[in-house]
Amino acid sequence: MAVNVAPFKLKSTAKDNVAPRNNVPYERPQRKLTLEEMQARPFLDSDVPGIFDDLLEANLIDLPEMKQIEEAKRKDDPKYCKYHRLVGHAIQDCFVFKNKVMQLARQGKIFLEEDSAATNAITIESGHVDVNKDSYLLLGSKPHNHPLFVSGYVRGQKVNRILIDGGSAVSILPLRILKELEIPIDELSNSRLMIQGFNQGGQRAVGIIRMQLTMEDMVSSALFHVIGFKTSYNMLLGHPWLHENAVVPSTWHQCFKYCRNGIVKKVLDDNKPFTEAESHFADAKYYI
Repeated sequence: MAVNVAPFKLKSTAKDNVAPRNNVPYERPQRKLTLEEMQARPFLDSDVPGIFDDLLEANLIDLPEMKQIEEAKRKDDPKYCKYHRLVGHAIQDCFVFKNKVMQLARQGKIFLEEDSAATNAITIESGHVDVNKDSYLLLGSKPHNHPLFVSGYVRGQKVNRILIDGGSAVSILPLRILKELEIPIDELSNSRLMIQGFNQGGQRAVGIIRMQLTMEDMVSSALFHVIGFKTSYNMLLGHPWLHENAVVPSTWHQCFKYCRNGIVKKVLDDNKPFTEAESHFADAKYYI
C-alpha cells in the first residue's frame, strides 16, 4: 500500500548557520570532532529531534539493537539519544543518525530542501513519492533513474505505462494488451521480424498493426510489432515513432516535446505507472 507523507517544515532562526542551544545544559565533549562529524548538512542540530520522530513514524529508519535496557528508560536525561537508546549524547549531537538522514537523501527516499528564507523542508517518500513536479523536473535537481512512462488513449481506452525508448528499433505491443483492447488477431498483418531481448533470445513477432494514439493534445499513429513476451510496459514507442513525429524525449525531465504548427508542446510522464499488485516488475521500485 502506497503511503504519501506530506512535507514538514523545520523552521530555525539561527544566524550564520549556527544551531541554537537548548535550554537544557549540555556539556560539550572535550575531544576533537572527526571530519565526518564536522560534515556540513542542510539542516540544523535543533531540527534533528523532529526529523527523527518523522522518519521513525514513516518506518524509514531501523533502530540499532538495544544494549542497555536500564538506560533506555532514562528518556528525560539531557544526554539521552533516542536513536541509540543510550545515555551519552543527545539525539541532536548523534552524527550516526545524521549520516543516516543523509544516506536516505542520497537514496532518494527523502528530499532535503533549503529555500531562500532559510527554512528547511524534508519530504519523506514511502512508496510513491508525491513530489512537486516543477521542482522535481528542473534541470540540475535531484538525480533519479526513472524510465519515461506516459499514458494515452487507444481506440477510446486508456493505456498507461507507455514506455518511450529511443534505443528500440521498433515499437512494441504485448499480446496481452492487444487482448485487453479487444482487438481481434485477424487485424494483424504478417511479420517476419525476430524480436531480440537483452538475454539475446529471440522470438518472432505475432504480427504488426498500425494504431492511432492520443496523448494529451498529441494525436499520432505507430506501427506496433505484437509480441508474446511478458513485459513491464504496456506499450513501447521506439525511435521510428520518435522520428516520424519529431519527438524529443527527456528521461531526466520526465517528459517529451514535439512541435505542431510552429508551437512547441510538452507531454508529461505518467508518475503512477505501477500498482501495488505490479510491484514485482523491476522498474516498479522507482514508484512503489
